Amino acid sequence: MKDICQLQTTAPLELAVMFKVLAARRRIRLLDVYAEALHHLLQERLTLRKRGRTVQYLLPPRRGRSLNVRLPPRLGRRVADVANKDEVPVRALAYTAIVSYALSHVFPTPKPRMVAP
Repeated sequence: MKDICQLQTTAPLELAVMFKVLAARRRIRLLDVYAEALHHLLQERLTLRKRGRTVQYLLPPRRGRSLNVRLPPRLGRRVADVANKDEVPVRALAYTAIVSYALSHVFPTPKPRMVAP
């Protein structure tokens, strides 16, 4: 299996801009934010599998901003392996990771507060 050091997917322009802003605010490289997103999805997949569930992959939009995501070779191998095992295109796995990361890190769900009776 070929190592993926770079993969490509598409996303809405707003989502691509959101990741650039997030990287700038955190003062890290954009590729590190994308790597975090992919790592986050791989961890979530393990949690779901332990519960007997699967990831619901999203198809990337046909039109949108083309995203070229560079990955460390080890993460690239893991992404390729998981995409192969789950029988999904790497592009779909990457897009799902980006959307999932945006929803959980940029727009986190508020935790319920305990209210005393």
